[in-house]
Amino acid sequence: MKPFEGVIAGLTAGAYSLQFRIVAEDSEVILAEDQVEPIFVGDLWLLAGQSNMEGCGTLVNVEEPRTGISCFYLDDRWDVAEDPLCWFNEAVDPVHWTVPVESVHVLLGRNAGLECEEQGLG
Repeated sequence: MKPFEGVIAGLTAGAYSLQFRIVAEDSEVILAEDQVEPIFVGDLWLLAGQSNMEGCGTLVNVEEPRTGISCFYLDDRWDVAEDPLCWFNEAVDPVHWTVPVESVHVLLGRNAGLECEEQGLG
């Protein structure tokens, strides 16, 4: 099988799709075809962090999801970014399956240590 290589140049910013076809040389019959989309051309902004990038917040007056703004979710998939961005219960990586005791203290307030001790959390 011959390798395929190509360059697409001169595209303006936007969303595109790529269509691939494998065509028999002797008969030009389509043997296989597929399409990949969306493929975005334009500025790339990469946001990364720890708890400050979980995307939970108060969820009041959140922006509507927009095509072209994507998120790599904890269940290892790319999709249109939509608040909240972080759902630990969907995580496929074990590192996300537990909540650190420090986070429980922050969530429950100043006296969380007593509650955590009573529940065996810390």
